[in-house]
This record gives sequence, structure tokens and C-alpha cells, in this order.
Amino acid sequence: SELSSADGARLRLKIVTGGDSDAVEDAEKAIDNQRAYAQRHGYDFEVMVGNWAEPWMPYWHKIMVLLKELESHEGDGSEVPGAVIWMDLDVVVTNPPQRMLERILSAHPKQAIILAQDPMRGDRLPGARRVKRMVNTGIILARRSRGAVRVLRKLLDYGREFPRAAHLPQDANTLHEQDAFNWLL
Repeated sequence: SELSSADGARLRLKIVTGGDSDAVEDAEKAIDNQRAYAQRHGYDFEVMVGNWAEPWMPYWHKIMVLLKELESHEGDGSEVPGAVIWMDLDVVVTNPPQRMLERILSAHPKQAIILAQDPMRGDRLPGARRVKRMVNTGIILARRSRGAVRVLRKLLDYGREFPRAAHLPQDANTLHEQDAFNWLL
């Protein structure tokens, strides 16, 4: 079951990853693994170096990268991916022949953004008594849609409302953009 766009054409996918230059350099093998997976299945692939969310913590880089990718090429007629997939620098694809991304997108055709379940599911978030951990942001599947852009922009609202999530390191008991997704849920 091949994933298709509304007009029946095969949906283009793009995998993005990244971080600051030191993190990217340290993740060379994982990046090579992700690139090989993308090439095997005909997906676009790009490494985004830096922290596009500065002065916020680098964890927010992925949100800014996804926003840029989803909003790029709007209306200019160029061929763009129908879905952009963020993979953290520590993600390694262990079954490269499997078209897992296409299968996940096909199984959830109406979802603008798809996330994995958090292994600490159900624990309370630090500083947000009513919010529980539900999702993990190591891999984020985002369809090119207004809905996905709207969700990513709401995550930035979370960072503005809870500055600890935007500016303090993870050992200060916050998971940054991951907490923002949980807050939205």
C-alpha cells in the first residue's frame, strides 16, 4: 500500500535532523544511517546545523526546522514533500527495508502530526501539575498542512508561557518541546 497524495501521485517524504555543529559531528554514524534509509526509499534528506530557535534551548531547533520546511515553497510551484519527518540525532533505523514512515502515515491519514508514545507515559510534568507525559519527540511526522503549522506555532506559545521550558537545560527537570506537545494534549 503505497502512500499517495490527494491527486493519486506518490507522496514525497523528507527526513530532517540536526543540531549544533558539535552534536552533528558526534552523530556521524546515526546521520549516515538515516541518510541511507532515506536514499533506499527515495526520500529527501537534510541535516540542519545550528540552533534555529536561539536564544531558546537547542531542543526547540526541531520545531523551527519543521516550521521552515512546512512553510517553504508555499505557492511557488516547486515540488515539495507532502510530509516532513524529524529524527533526533540519536535515532538509528534498525530495519531499513521496512517502509515504516509510509505505513504510519497511511495508518493515520487525517493526522497533521504524529508522535511516538513516551516511555514515561502517565508521569506528571514538572511545573504543570495537571499535565501528564504522553508523547516523545525523537521522531515527529508532520504533513504539509495548515493544521501541522498551527500545532507547531502553539508549541512556541508554550515556550513563551513557560520560559523554563524554553531557556533552562533539561537537567532542570523540563523536556522543552516534548512538554509543549504534552501540554497541548
